[in-house]
Formats: sequence, structure tokens, C-alpha cells
Amino acid sequence: MKVCTDSCLFGAWIADTLLQQLPANGSILDIGTGTGLLSLMLAQRCSAPIDAVEIDSSAAGQAADNIRNSPWKERIRLFHADIRFFDPGVHYSLILSNPPFYENELRSPEVLRNVAMHGDSLSLDDFFHAAARLLDPRGRLAVLFPAGRKQAAVSTALDKGLYLQESLAVSPAKDQPVFRYVLVFASEKPVQTVAHEMSVTTKGTMYTPEFAGLLKDYYLAL
Repeated sequence: MKVCTDSCLFGAWIADTLLQQLPANGSILDIGTGTGLLSLMLAQRCSAPIDAVEIDSSAAGQAADNIRNSPWKERIRLFHADIRFFDPGVHYSLILSNPPFYENELRSPEVLRNVAMHGDSLSLDDFFHAAARLLDPRGRLAVLFPAGRKQAAVSTALDKGLYLQESLAVSPAKDQPVFRYVLVFASEKPVQTVAHEMSVTTKGTMYTPEFAGLLKDYYLAL
């Protein structure tokens, strides 16, 4: 699976927004790590231990190579496992995931891409059940979803006792509709949900100042 812009934005926004809330002894879980991108981004910005879980053997192998060749290999543990049955014996202060999200939509002929992009093997109910089980009572769960799945995600999370705390609406350009949401959940009910907005580009391929500011520590060309 290739690295995509919205995943990079997701990781950078979490690092900028949620890592400051991480307790001194906090730990992080990356569900469906893929290439290991999000774990590696957060490892650059904090000293917390990170567990990364990936069900696909090819993706797990690529993540293992990426982690092994990084300066942060001692702090990232990779597990080739199904999150539904993953039991490390600990709870996490921060859980993040860019989960399978095109449930019941057109299938790709590439089997591995279907596993990564579709929700057949991991439903919303399964995902939020696992996340709620592994989250510390005072922790945060951050998830990246397509705009069309926001309401279903919020509703399913609520069924598992997780309340929406913050949201980031992402549009590809200032004059285009929202196509992704970063949703942040916790077990306590918020007084008010905090809503943010961001566009990736202005006109053409020029990044917005907000996007460039978040990604400057990760993109070599910014």
C-alpha cells in the first residue's frame, strides 16, 4: 500500500494535537499499521513506547523492514495479529488507526488492496469493540474515516461507550467538499465537541499554510 496524503496529514495532526495530552508513562497502539507510517511519524515526536498491529503478512513484513531501518526501532513493537484477538495485557493512552473503510462498495481485483481498503474482515462494530477494550479509561482514540462514514462511526463508537471529543474535517482543496474526517473519541462525555477544518491545497498543487505547517517536519520538499 502506498503512502497517501491523508494518512500523512492524520499522523501529523495527531502528533501536533494529541501527543501533548499523553501522560508521562503513556503508551500508543497503532491498529492496522500497514507500512508503519503512523507509528514512525509519532515516534519522531515522542518517547512513548508504540505497539503496531497488522493482520496482512506482506504489509507486516514491509512495516518490519521500515521499523528495523529507522532510528526508533527500539521503541516500536510490531505484531502480526488480528486486532479482534490481540491481547497484550495492557491498556493504551492513545490508540490511532486508519482502518479499512470502503465497506460494501466496489471491489478492487487486487486481493491485498481489498483487505487493506474494505471493511469485510473488520467491521465498524469489531473495530470499536477492540479499541474500547484496549483503551485506557482516560485515553484517546483517533481514527481517520471517509466523510460518508462519519455518522456510522460516531454511532457505533457510542454503542461501545466512546464519545466524540474532537473532529477534523479535511477537504482536498478550499473549494471542494470534505472527503475525510479525523475523529477523536474518549470514554468521558464531552461538554462540547471541538470541530476543526483544514484544506490540503489552495489552487492547483500549492499546499495551504495549515497543511504545510503540519507536514514540514516530515515532507522533505516543504
